[in-house]
Formats: sequence, C-alpha cells, structure tokens
Amino acid sequence: MSKIKVNEIEAQTGSTITIPTGQSLVVTDGLSTSSLPTIPVSKGGTGLTSVGTAGQVLAVNSGATALEFADASSGKIYEVYYNSFTDVQTISGSAYTWYDITNLSRTITPQSASSKFWIHCRISTGANGNHQYTALNCGGSLVHINTAPGSRLATSSTHAAKTTWDQADQVFSYLWSPATTSPVTIKAQAAFESLYIYINRGDRDDNALYDARSTSDMTIFELTS
Repeated sequence: MSKIKVNEIEAQTGSTITIPTGQSLVVTDGLSTSSLPTIPVSKGGTGLTSVGTAGQVLAVNSGATALEFADASSGKIYEVYYNSFTDVQTISGSAYTWYDITNLSRTITPQSASSKFWIHCRISTGANGNHQYTALNCGGSLVHINTAPGSRLATSSTHAAKTTWDQADQVFSYLWSPATTSPVTIKAQAAFESLYIYINRGDRDDNALYDARSTSDMTIFELTS
C-alpha cells in the first residue's frame, strides 16, 4: 500500500475537492463536533447547530421556512386528581342546608395563579320520595348554580326520588379559575328536602339484588398556561 504524507490538500482550481464515484474517504480518528456540517431540512436534518433550553419543543418558524426551538404551547394538563366514594353515607339535619359528601373533597395548591380547574362530579343519591340536591363548593363558595333562583334552592343538580329504592346519578362539570397560588379546597356537597339524603344507596337498601348500591366520584384536571 502506498502512503502520501501531506500537511494540507488544496484544490488546483475552485474550492471543491471531489472524491471519485465508487471511492470513499475514511477518517480513522473521526471528526470534531466543530468540523461537522449543519444538515439542512431539505436533506433530512434540522438546520440547527445546538439544542434548545429545557421545556422547549422543535417547531416550524413563522415563515414556514425552517425549524426552530420554541416554548411549548399553552393549555397543558399539569395534574389530574381523582377521588371516589364507594361506601354509603346518610346525611340528616336541617333541610335545604349543604353538607359535605364523604371523600369527595380535595385541597390543592395551584401550580400558578393562571391555573384553571376543570371539575367533573358524578354523585349517586337516594331518598324516600323527596328531592335531593347536589352542588360544587370551590374555595368556600357554591359555584355552578342558578344565579337568580328567587325562592328556589340554587343547586348544580337535583333529583326527585319516586320510590324507596330509587337512586339517580347527579352529574355536573365546572371550569374554575381560583387566581391564586394559595391552597384551595374543592368539594361536592348535598342537601335534601326533608329528613335525609342517602349517598350511594336508596331508602330501602334491603339485602337483595334489586336494592343495588352504587359509587360516586370527583375528577379534577388542573390546566396550566
């Protein structure tokens, strides 16, 4: 094998040195990063010479001519909180008064003051021929209720039991913007027309197949910008 020792190769004319077809140039010790070319998008590359910063994504620029690193778009789901209640609860006391439902409560510290909470509740209620009411309490106040009920009770949902074994799922959703980074409490509450309200059971609740028991739950999505 012949060996040529040179310190520099220069084209005789122009600025390009061509390796003939069928031949290849092998660099045994590799090339330094600084010597590597930037591969354009047209050749399957990114056209970029470095990575972006933490949390950024690769995006097409405003002119749709190249790629660039940019901040991720808004509207991310930061966290999902889920509470379920699979036992039964009897709520009695004063009619048309709001009482907390067992385990359907969550205290959360918002990720930012611009965080929004999308809250979905499904509450199974029963009674004995009376009305049952459910509502959402966010930060100490009832929300998602009728704003001008007159003498009517303002609720998120209501149901009138027809039989002693009657149950109904009361379902509602709400988007809440607390505008704070202090801890906030979100909870489901229930009220009744007279005597009591049952959660996850009917009034009769015999040990029989037709007197079923059910479950209730609350799911909270924290949305951040």
